[in-house]
Amino acid sequence: MMELSRYWALFLGAEHLISALLESTSAKEFLAAIGQKYQVSNNAESTCLLRELTTMKYDNSSGVREYILHMVHVQTNLKSLNIILLDTFMVPHTLNSLPSEFTQIKTEYNTGDTTWSVNDLITK
Repeated sequence: MMELSRYWALFLGAEHLISALLESTSAKEFLAAIGQKYQVSNNAESTCLLRELTTMKYDNSSGVREYILHMVHVQTNLKSLNIILLDTFMVPHTLNSLPSEFTQIKTEYNTGDTTWSVNDLITK
């Protein structure tokens, strides 16, 4: 069993995981040791995603729809970490991240009586 675990550690390009082998006697213990060493911190991930979302600016490198969909993807990733960002935040934030060429849609949103969803924004 130890040889098989050593093979997987080398196969995955993780020679530094061999220390986990020395501490474990079974494959289950080995995988548990790996899980402890590489457990992703939800706080770090959420901080990174929030930073990405709040610093995003549209740069004309792709379509506006793809840009908004990327923002929705980040929003969904945050939701999986129990950080809920409602459309009442996402729509104005998305519009504010667009350059001045999009003044017409920003004005339409700001002067309208209805609240838009992110889906409404994508279809505009």
